[in-house]
Amino acid sequence: MAGNSGEPGRSVASRCLSVLDAFRPGDQALPLREIALRTGLPKATVHRFAQEFVASGALIDRGRGTYEISVRMFEIGALAARSQGLRWVAQPVMEDLHRATRHNVHLGVWDGTSVVVVARIAGRRSVPTPARSGERLPAHATSIGKVLLAHAPDDVRDAVLAQPLRRFTPRTITDPATLEQQLEAIRDAGFATAWQERSPGTASLAVPVLGVDNELVAGLSIVVPVDRMDLARFPPALRVAARTIARRWIRLEGG
Repeated sequence: MAGNSGEPGRSVASRCLSVLDAFRPGDQALPLREIALRTGLPKATVHRFAQEFVASGALIDRGRGTYEISVRMFEIGALAARSQGLRWVAQPVMEDLHRATRHNVHLGVWDGTSVVVVARIAGRRSVPTPARSGERLPAHATSIGKVLLAHAPDDVRDAVLAQPLRRFTPRTITDPATLEQQLEAIRDAGFATAWQERSPGTASLAVPVLGVDNELVAGLSIVVPVDRMDLARFPPALRVAARTIARRWIRLEGG
């Protein structure tokens, strides 16, 4: 039976996600027995997975064994659709920037209080970086995070500054007041830098990608070895690339 927990080769993750897949367009809420029927999983297994999704915010427990997809899941779906379009318009521009600089190029967007890398161009001769597409980056310890944080709404910025700032290297900024001062300087300068703040041996520079009415769309960064002391020469190229991405994004959005 499809979805049976005893199905050979069926991973735990696959069975777990089948609980979410049980919800179809038009479903308001589903009882446990219906989810079990649609997935082919035992009720006890469905209940365990459903409770884990409730704890993570993906499902809402309506009581009496009935579950509903949460708003958070719609937000994630919207983010995925938006990121796919953004990646499509940005990829050629990022490839041009990589060819011109020969360094890693990252494109990131906000999700909650952290940054998600939605596109990355890396060459064999570029400095190795831990960031990859789909990875979350700390807002306070990366240039792309700081440039997004500097242009984020006040409530988002306040939420990040209110939480503990993890130290990744001796250079990581962990004092909220110091970070807030740096964010003000970033808004004035129009770009952000990070020197070995998340990863030893790397430095980065980022600019915002701004849409209609200066709406924050994304952050665009370049990552270089720390021995490249000419990082200051990259803002003009990054700004041109960011404006090009913004124009393509606005056209895609119909703005």
